[in-house]
Amino acid sequence: MARWHERRSRSPAQHPGHCRNLNFSRSAGRRRPLTQESPHALLGQDPGFNLHNVLTFSVNLPDSSYPSDKTPPYYSAAAVRFDHEFTQRLRSLPGVLDVGQTSGIPASGGSGTIRFVVEGRPTATGQEDECQIITVSTGYFSSLKIPLADGRFFNARDVQGAPDVVVVSRAFAKAYFPGENPVGKRIRFTYSAQNPFLQIVGVAADTASIDLAAPPPPIIYTPNDQGPSTY
Repeated sequence: MARWHERRSRSPAQHPGHCRNLNFSRSAGRRRPLTQESPHALLGQDPGFNLHNVLTFSVNLPDSSYPSDKTPPYYSAAAVRFDHEFTQRLRSLPGVLDVGQTSGIPASGGSGTIRFVVEGRPTATGQEDECQIITVSTGYFSSLKIPLADGRFFNARDVQGAPDVVVVSRAFAKAYFPGENPVGKRIRFTYSAQNPFLQIVGVAADTASIDLAAPPPPIIYTPNDQGPSTY
């Protein structure tokens, strides 16, 4: 069985001082099969990720015990250490094949959105593009069997201090880089002038929208080990 847990955080606009808040208290009552989270499973539709033998649950961390930096990218070394230790413990459980972490369960409506600009494309303030953003661990895509369309997924080298990177969905690539390969291009989140440009290193296959009639949404994925930065 693959396990992955959802890590909740607030966007800069929701958090005083633009500080990341990770509330970490376990809630045993929140564990459930992923098939119960997705309306697509109930209708026998393919959501673009594996629904079977996947257990989800939420974990929250108090910012008082796992503080973040007060400036972008709001990195929390304590939270990242917890994530690694917790993931290792989960992987050691009998029957667990893979573990991933995410700030939002796909096709559930639980992910936030963020404004961004593409490098080299002048954009007036307030006219930035906006799309979904999800912070994930290196095991996220493999645990849900989300295919790689181009480039690469996150790896152990994508940590704090390394070049800032993102993965985008195929729908994002089509919407913002039509007729182009987005791998190697750079984007920047505009909630702070201090935010760096982030290089697109991979394109993930699309996952479904919570709206059964809507097309797959454009998504930006950020690596958990670089700090839910950007979120």
